[in-house]
Amino acid sequence: MKRGITPPRIVSVEHSLEWLHIAEKRLRSHELDRYVHFVNAPIVPLESAEGSVMCYAPAPIFEAIQGRNVDLLLIDGPPGFNLTDPGRAGTLYAVEALLNDGCLVVVDDTHRCGERLAIREWKQTFGKRIRRMRGWLTLDTQVEFEWHGVPGR
Repeated sequence: MKRGITPPRIVSVEHSLEWLHIAEKRLRSHELDRYVHFVNAPIVPLESAEGSVMCYAPAPIFEAIQGRNVDLLLIDGPPGFNLTDPGRAGTLYAVEALLNDGCLVVVDDTHRCGERLAIREWKQTFGKRIRRMRGWLTLDTQVEFEWHGVPGR
């Protein structure tokens, strides 16, 4: 890392302590763990415009971000393999106040029904705040879009 350049702050959120420790160990084996702040955030109900959704507890995430805003959001959890899993729908509601205008949001596993339903819900709820969506009309395993809105709202 060059002097005078602030390294990016990478925050990895995991509801499972087991998976959190696995990720830490993998990064440590490549000497990359110093670049990532791991956060354990349990799955909790959160009220959204669409009603109650299950998602990561926002408080540990906000604490880890430390007043900064997010430029890149990779949504790869919570798991949504079946209808009893919380899925990814709540994640955007939990962190929307942290997203910078123009934040790139990437959603993984979008070939699965639950993730596609989450994206459809977000498009209905957030409307024009979601722009330049790619991968939505195909069966890609990832969808990405730009978030437009004022952080903190």
